[in-house]
Amino acid sequence: MVSADSLALDLHKWMSQPFGVGCILVRDSLAHYNSFVLTPDYLVHDFTKGVSLADYGIELSKGFRGLRVWMSLKEHGVLKHGRIIEQNVDQVQYFAELVEASSVLELMAPVPSNCACFRYVGDGLDDDLLDGLNKELLGRVMMSGEAIISDTKIGGRVALRLGNVNHRSTREDFKFLIDELIRIGNYLSKERNR
Repeated sequence: MVSADSLALDLHKWMSQPFGVGCILVRDSLAHYNSFVLTPDYLVHDFTKGVSLADYGIELSKGFRGLRVWMSLKEHGVLKHGRIIEQNVDQVQYFAELVEASSVLELMAPVPSNCACFRYVGDGLDDDLLDGLNKELLGRVMMSGEAIISDTKIGGRVALRLGNVNHRSTREDFKFLIDELIRIGNYLSKERNR
């Protein structure tokens, strides 16, 4: 049983839409309406002519953002978007396998979808030193321009975070990223162990 009052979908990720495009599903349309309704004299309207979208959100005038989604679905179809999502999830599963096969990287959480949280563990460094090393590793990967990853904390420790929503990604890209993470991580680890 779902207990959420609403569910928001960010279509700018897997559907490659602009940031302003999103979708919200609400359980109680009247509660949603009452959250935003505002009827000063200059906004009074005749409900017999339809719904005023100004009563369903913060903005008083609405652009036709849904057209972008409709056109994308019309051009590419739901199945193609679904295949891209499956491809991204499969690629991150492959990335997770490469992390697990490495002696210097470790997964920090299960990988059920398109995000993997991991870290460089190297050899002989305590958790505090590993946190600093992983922060620097993140910075160096980002500055190289070869990949975009982020970080988060899991169990109070720094974790590197890979989220894949790119329809152009290939397995070779993830193999390259693993190789770079290991190369840079090993260099940083040697520097810290001196």
